[in-house]
Amino acid sequence: MKLDSVLIVGATSAIAAATARALLGTCSTFVLAARNSERLNIIAKDLRSRGADAVLSMPYDALHDTDRDVVADTQQLLGTLPDAVLIAHAVLPEHDAIVHDAANAHQVLEINTVSVLALCTHVCRHFEQRGSGILAVISSVAADRGRRNNFLYAASKAALDVYLDGLRLRWSAHWPLLRVLTIKPGYVRTPMTAQLASMPLAARADDVGHSIAQLLRRGASGRYYIPWWWRVVMTVVRILPDRLVMLIRH
Repeated sequence: MKLDSVLIVGATSAIAAATARALLGTCSTFVLAARNSERLNIIAKDLRSRGADAVLSMPYDALHDTDRDVVADTQQLLGTLPDAVLIAHAVLPEHDAIVHDAANAHQVLEINTVSVLALCTHVCRHFEQRGSGILAVISSVAADRGRRNNFLYAASKAALDVYLDGLRLRWSAHWPLLRVLTIKPGYVRTPMTAQLASMPLAARADDVGHSIAQLLRRGASGRYYIPWWWRVVMTVVRILPDRLVMLIRH
């Protein structure tokens, strides 16, 4: 599929930045959206130095810009819709800080779930009008089974999986050139996960970004675990009895 341009929302995340670098040579035009303008400028400058033809950026705050149509903003910048949209923003809260804190829990859901699904509806409308495009969203293996820690984070990602599954079925039935890609990494060493005491089988952000870029180039559609063997791990975790799942801390 055509992949000349991509909109990356949450572009300052380690995985998103790694994906953008891995797309160089295939994709020539990047539109980067994120809250941290200083970090955004650093990533944009790096992509230009590596040979990107055009790198544009815009501010985006997942907590306060929920209703904003960033896809339309991108179309205004480029004069056309992007070939692909990658949604990569999320927060991983300190679990004990949100179990009894409704306001904090609400904020996590606004960022991880509500803002992402709102963005997806904009992508859906624009891409269906055109009839082609790739929507890729970073979810998590955590969405596959609730555990005693970080279950709000897991729930915030599980909602994305169900929505994207339904959208994939809708597009498969009516728009053969539309793709929905659900990206499910396992543990990844990034600033967001620095608070975790242990991360078994953790991957590097650069490796995950490379895998995502490969999927985008292929025009892949479906749920993809990164690395692939997390699909096997989570298949086992889903069927474990609660008394064994209780032993899993993260």
